[in-house]
Amino acid sequence: MSTSVSGSSVGSNRSSPVKPNTASITSHIRSEWSKFIYPHRNTEISKSDMKELMCPVDYNDKDWIRSSDAAPEPLHSDTAEEYVDYLNEMSTASLVQNDNGPGYRITFAETGSKPPANHPTGTQCRPDIVAYKQQNPQRFDEADLNWSHLETTGEIYSKKESKAGTEAQAGAYTAYHLQARPDRVSVSGIWLKKEDKTFQLFITSACQVYHTSILSIKDHGAPSLFFAFVWSLYYPDVDPSISINTNVPLPTFTVRVSDQETYSGLKVSFTGDAIGRRTTIMTRNGLSATVIKEQYIEDGRRFNEGELLDIIHEKGVFPGVVRVGTYGPVEDQGSRISIMHKPDGHRAIVRYKTRLVLKDKGILLSKVKTIRQLLMCCYDLLEVIRNADKHRGILHRDISSGNVLVRSKHRSDNEPFAKDLGDMCFCKCLLAQSKDDSDGPSLKEKFDTDLLLTDFDSAEDKNLNNPEDSRVPKARTGTPIFMARMVRNTTHFQGIFRLPVILDVHEDVLSRYEKLYPDRVQDFPKQSRPELVEVPPNQKVDPTDFQHKQCYDAESVFWYLVWWSLLARPAYVSPNEPIPPVTWSSLTGAKDSRHFNFILPDTTFDLHSAYSEFASLLEEMRTHLIADLQFSKDPIKHRPDYLTEVFQRLILNFLIENKDKRFMVLKKSDTNREVELAAGGGAVMSKTPASGPATYASLIGNSVRSSTNVSLANKSSEGSLPPGGNSSTHGSNRGSPFPVLGPKRAFKKATLKKSRINKPTTSISTVSSGTKRGRELDELSDEDESEAKRYSRTREPRRVSAQSVKSSPTRPESGASSSQQNSAKRRHIGE
Repeated sequence: MSTSVSGSSVGSNRSSPVKPNTASITSHIRSEWSKFIYPHRNTEISKSDMKELMCPVDYNDKDWIRSSDAAPEPLHSDTAEEYVDYLNEMSTASLVQNDNGPGYRITFAETGSKPPANHPTGTQCRPDIVAYKQQNPQRFDEADLNWSHLETTGEIYSKKESKAGTEAQAGAYTAYHLQARPDRVSVSGIWLKKEDKTFQLFITSACQVYHTSILSIKDHGAPSLFFAFVWSLYYPDVDPSISINTNVPLPTFTVRVSDQETYSGLKVSFTGDAIGRRTTIMTRNGLSATVIKEQYIEDGRRFNEGELLDIIHEKGVFPGVVRVGTYGPVEDQGSRISIMHKPDGHRAIVRYKTRLVLKDKGILLSKVKTIRQLLMCCYDLLEVIRNADKHRGILHRDISSGNVLVRSKHRSDNEPFAKDLGDMCFCKCLLAQSKDDSDGPSLKEKFDTDLLLTDFDSAEDKNLNNPEDSRVPKARTGTPIFMARMVRNTTHFQGIFRLPVILDVHEDVLSRYEKLYPDRVQDFPKQSRPELVEVPPNQKVDPTDFQHKQCYDAESVFWYLVWWSLLARPAYVSPNEPIPPVTWSSLTGAKDSRHFNFILPDTTFDLHSAYSEFASLLEEMRTHLIADLQFSKDPIKHRPDYLTEVFQRLILNFLIENKDKRFMVLKKSDTNREVELAAGGGAVMSKTPASGPATYASLIGNSVRSSTNVSLANKSSEGSLPPGGNSSTHGSNRGSPFPVLGPKRAFKKATLKKSRINKPTTSISTVSSGTKRGRELDELSDEDESEAKRYSRTREPRRVSAQSVKSSPTRPESGASSSQQNSAKRRHIGE
């Protein structure tokens, strides 16, 4: 069998390989997922392997599956209705042959012109065929199917599209189905071509999309494959700790964490990319703050998020950080639920399912309405970053749009705050009016913040960072557009630069600042003059020697502010003022040109005119990023929290100096600014926040084409979101967890035409979806010559091919039920 893989293996004590941010992929739009993700995440397997994946339990005893005697009559016409009837006859025959039927019938149906509703990403894509459980009595109408009702999806070949295109769509539908069903470890799907009566079967998990070759329905072995396919729908690959009530108009999930801990009435409020970590967030409506977070994590590749949160809160509640309850691996019959993919010549990829019960939830910080709220939360974010590093030795390493929240409500419990956090104090307390508090503010007053920092699954515990520890993280990680330039590129920009002095604290708050932060006044004294710093040429860091620093997380806060303010438009009716495509591509593109287009002098931020005064803060912040601080000869600049202190003072002074300015309280629209089409009419796409409620780590995305602009607003068309919808990020990746690698025959890449730095007239055909959540990024190819040349050329991703899928050693207990054995065994091929 052949497959495309993410590259060579990386030892647990090596740096994270970093890949370029993949331009123009908005994964909740089916056409983009099909073109840019499916080609590098699909594997063709044999008929026998597909049968074993779909029907692994006592397969050899199922004579009726192996023979064609029980199969319905072959197809006589090439209509879609005939295919649906044939599949329904197969479903009926399966029930007749299986005396221990489950008590319901799998019914296949055409979707017509109406897509299934309520997908967690808000996608409006529509499979041609779906199947659902028909129960008696049926409590919902077939016309009102939700994605969570579905048992499988299917695509019928269209003459308007290529065979490869419709095959990729069939694969994409299985990925969307997986996102809507956290109770499933894998799902099945089908592709059909009416004209020549051919088909393909699919099975998708967080590791890969597996499919057969194109097969004829007239083949002798075809009925047995169809029976195996239908069997997989009656006995699906499930996580037995999650149950779903599908016999209601809007299905909900029940999660059993333990015999004493069960949560019901859950819905999927966020889902990450289906292949990769497959992050799923489930919440309950109402006042409940409980959040269930599930992922499929590669073992030994990162720190345990639950353990890190325990460390952070071990001495009491650490303010501004999400709290954790129960966490750990998810088991089936005493064995951890796992999936495996084994490419030829490469290490096996094994992912284990993990679950965390979190005690706090909130909305995305990107949804705050005013710059004043934004800056107060960003000040508090910097305060959390510096104190988590100072007092707990924890670096977050992925400060990004999906991980920074505003608490939806204040804690009502009585868990005490940690008392070992020194002078930690948030913005509300610092800006509070003077009062008679000779003893100083209480912990409750000092720790009053709306901020909620989440998603520590890429974080690092510096206290455990040694070569002998198997949990040593991959050093280079994060979401590309928010990553510090040094983290993303492992290159220092050469030249002689002027680093300004650290700003004095504004006189209006100086006395309170000195009282609340006595050590900071001493640690960061007044500086006499700016410093000229020389960065020699060829200062490229070996990725294996890279170490993350607090200043890199502080720089991520700067990029967050740039991203938020660039998208912001006022709520009142205002001129369109689209974002110039060069500006947007500089921030979100596959090439990291942020240094040249946002950091160097004489570059502009292109904010909406209503918020133009905010640019002065960004301009001051960027002057401190012009050169890497490690080349400074000033020992104060080598302090781990120097840049954090600089940014906090700049934000604090800006809040005070502009407290009466209208732009500080001018409400931001729920609809983001549009990105102007580049010269030549090339499309510009991006993930961006939209309107509607969002919960923990929910990242909203839209991409709608128009004749003049690409709207980032909430619209009702394929790929756009209904109010309140959300889409995956991050990805995240983070870039994206999907590698842009694979067989040359299947590769199709977005083009980003060469552009000269700071030349707005340059034609650009695509712009990346910058907010994809990208960790485990694939390594950039070697840079050469000058930085400007390096960032202005288009780099084609590497292509690596490999083969075969191999089994996992995990087997279910012999006493497990047939459905449980079915789930456990089908996760691996070739045992």
